[in-house]
Amino acid sequence: MEKIRNFFNFIYRYYLDYRYKVPPASALSFAYYMILSIIPICTLLAFFTPFFPLNIKTAQEILSYYLRPDVTKMVIQLIEPRSLSITTLTTLIASLFVVSRGFYQLHRISKNMFPNDKEYPFFIDQGITFLKTILIFILILAVISLLIIFPFFKIIFIDQHNFITRVLFLFIIIFVILFLLYKIIPNQNVDFLDTIKGTVVATLLIEVIIGILSIYFSIVDYSNVYGPLAAVVMLMFSIAVCSEAIYFGMYVIFECHIRRLIKKLYEERNDVSLY
Repeated sequence: MEKIRNFFNFIYRYYLDYRYKVPPASALSFAYYMILSIIPICTLLAFFTPFFPLNIKTAQEILSYYLRPDVTKMVIQLIEPRSLSITTLTTLIASLFVVSRGFYQLHRISKNMFPNDKEYPFFIDQGITFLKTILIFILILAVISLLIIFPFFKIIFIDQHNFITRVLFLFIIIFVILFLLYKIIPNQNVDFLDTIKGTVVATLLIEVIIGILSIYFSIVDYSNVYGPLAAVVMLMFSIAVCSEAIYFGMYVIFECHIRRLIKKLYEERNDVSLY
């Protein structure tokens, strides 16, 4: 009985520490900005896609397995390559700003976990997040483009008829996005292996959440309560839950980082004591 009590106390202490660093409303705040960013993200994809070997037809086939036909059609129309003009550039900058606001929520939480001696003024901090947003988008498309070149990944990306390849496809896409977010957003030099650990945990959690929610939403009909807003409510709820998984992955990275620093200090102290 004592062991069970100690175990729950151990879990509760970690939960309190996690909630101190990630306030309860953080997931909803991130979900709000991500919903606002859906159209801007598609706009950014439309701008950057022509620079990479990504096929729109292949993208349409892949999306058809995860989205409804009307939603797939809308997304494809949004990400179709556009000609460069003043209007396109203005839309691009506005889209980057909106998406960077969502990433800034992650940056704000990362500052709770990884305190840094360098504190920048508000506008400089916003500007850095804006530049990081551009870098993240370019790297995501670049990494996915490179993966498609390899035969093994090409099969996973194209063959969406098989359940296993669909699971692997989601895992790879989510992993790439989260790894880049965790590596670029925090103003802290975190060990590569620690970032991998947190990314794997968050990716697996999101995959499980997506699976559970897909089953749940197929059973529960929200349209009786929310009417035409049911899709928005379902999307908001899904992103909020997945956001919690993203923050938890960052917390895992923080814990691994702290343990590594403590181990390093302990080893250095032992080395000094030998002399």
